[in-house]
This record gives sequence, C-alpha cells and structure tokens, in this order.
Amino acid sequence: FFRETSLLQFPILKNYNFGMDSAGSLIYSDSLPLLAMIFRPFSNSLDFHFQYFGWWIFISIFLQCFFSLKIMDIFVESKIYKFISTVFFVLSPIMLFRYNMGHDSLMSQWLILCALYFYLKEKPTSYLFWLFIILFSLLIHAYFFVMILIIFLIELLKQIYKKNQKFKIVSIKLLKTILISILFAPESNEFSISSFNTDAGRSITSPAAI
Repeated sequence: FFRETSLLQFPILKNYNFGMDSAGSLIYSDSLPLLAMIFRPFSNSLDFHFQYFGWWIFISIFLQCFFSLKIMDIFVESKIYKFISTVFFVLSPIMLFRYNMGHDSLMSQWLILCALYFYLKEKPTSYLFWLFIILFSLLIHAYFFVMILIIFLIELLKQIYKKNQKFKIVSIKLLKTILISILFAPESNEFSISSFNTDAGRSITSPAAI
C-alpha cells in the first residue's frame, strides 16, 4: 500500500489505503517507517516481494551485541563475563518473543541500550547525540521514543544534581527536545486520527492504525 502513495505527499508516512475507510499511518503498522521511507523512491525498480525485515533483524541483533558490550565495559573487566552478559542480552526472552511474534520493529531494543549507555558512561554525551536517538526512535516505534525520552529526562536530572549544571540550561534542553519532537511527529504522521462511519451509522474517531 505505501509503495503506491505519492512521493510528494504530506505527511510523508501517510498510508491512506491501509485499512478500511480510515486514513492511516505507516507508523502504526509495525513496518519500520524509517526503511520504508528510504526505499520508497526506488519502489518501482524493486521486485514486488522485496522486503527489508531480514536486514533489520540482523542489524538489531548486531547493535544489541554492540551496545550491551559497551555497557558491560563500564562495569566488568573480565572478557568472559562480558561475553556471557552479551549473550544474555541477545537471547533475552523479550528479544526472542518479538522475533517469534514477527514484531520486527520492536526488536530494535538496542535503542534503549544505546540510551542507557549514553546515560551510564562517564564522559557526558553530546546533546546532539541524544536528540538524534530520540528522533530516530520516532521513525522506528513510538514505544521506544517514550522510553528513551524518560531516560533522557533522568539524564537531565543527573546534570542538575550531580554535574551542577544550571537549571535554566537544562530546562532549555528539555523544552527544545519536546518542541523539535512535536514538530517532527506530524511529518511522520505520528498522530494520525480520523473519523469513519460504521454500518450502524455511528461515527467513530479512531487512531488510524490497522
């Protein structure tokens, strides 16, 4: 459905033909909006059965290993313990459950590990890196966006109470992040909601999902 939409449409991820009588967004279809947006201009050149989920599963497992290892580097010196811990992260029941259920976008749990690494590492992480991972998560799944935003909020509190940064500076970072996220969300059709009529003639307002 999305490959048949206009390249110049707005919001970019609007997927009107997905569903019955209600406009929808690719955000809600568990279809990895980021990759769909990247490959959309080449859809006419790609085979009808082309898909990118296998690539994303591989990338997610690799990055799950990478960031779990980076976190373990902070706390553990033994290479054996680091390896065992990394295996636990990759083979965690939550990760395997998402794979078995076909929730490919929700396998991107490395996003949370990345945010935790930003928070835990001794050297402060640049605000631009935080902003990038927050906006990036919006194009993967809204669940991750909320979780990473909470970790970022805790990071800001740490900057106030442990790093002695001025409240005004930290507040500006938070407000800037929220404002940019709000401006960014409509472009991805994050809050697409529409009304449609049922057979009984009642009007229902529903998140334009599946």
